[in-house]
Amino acid sequence: MLGIKIGDKHTWRDWGLRLESYTIPMPEPQTKTIEVPGMSSVLDLTEVLTGTVPYKRRTLSFAFSCKDFSYEKWHAVYTEIANACHGQRRRIVLDTDPGYYYEGRCTVSSTKDNNVLSDITITVDAEPFKHELAATTAPWQWDGFNFLTGVIRDYGSIAVSGSKTLTLVGFSRREVPTFTCSAAIQITLGGKTYSLPAGESQNSDILISPGETPVTLTGTGTVSILLKGDYL
Repeated sequence: MLGIKIGDKHTWRDWGLRLESYTIPMPEPQTKTIEVPGMSSVLDLTEVLTGTVPYKRRTLSFAFSCKDFSYEKWHAVYTEIANACHGQRRRIVLDTDPGYYYEGRCTVSSTKDNNVLSDITITVDAEPFKHELAATTAPWQWDGFNFLTGVIRDYGSIAVSGSKTLTLVGFSRREVPTFTCSAAIQITLGGKTYSLPAGESQNSDILISPGETPVTLTGTGTVSILLKGDYL
């Protein structure tokens, strides 16, 4: 039975909820335009700051039915679901889209009209983008991998002794990666060199664009490069 995974709980396997419908709207673009006197068109500044279109958060909604739930069972399951996610930030994975996850804060509500049927609705105030489930620093797993569109990215614990060149494959949008270094390392891309400190760090000047980006790491230590991957 299809459902969704909320954190480490599955709505059907753990709670017996039958997924009836769900709504995943597109996030609203945050556009910025300025009317210029004497011009028929407007000055569009939407992409000036980051080079990409920013989006607002979106609300996901999942409607479930609970068949043959007595009032006592409904109270127990409703309480368990509320304790697991109500008001809390959780990762959401759909059975119909298993390679990606949404992340946001959950709200749970329910109605029960008789001793047999009841409905439970879970809404999520979610980030505008969904992300690839397989982190670029995690050990590779084939579960959820899309053999038609998927790209294997394994950038965890890269050993550097002297210099090492590799190619980072970007996602659908430009992204600032997260670096975790065992010691200070230098990274060169696009003709510029940046210093990465030991530990976890980000540098807003380092942007990985869609497609292939060759980079060179210089120093001694290990480097993990995390790209979350943003998709609408």
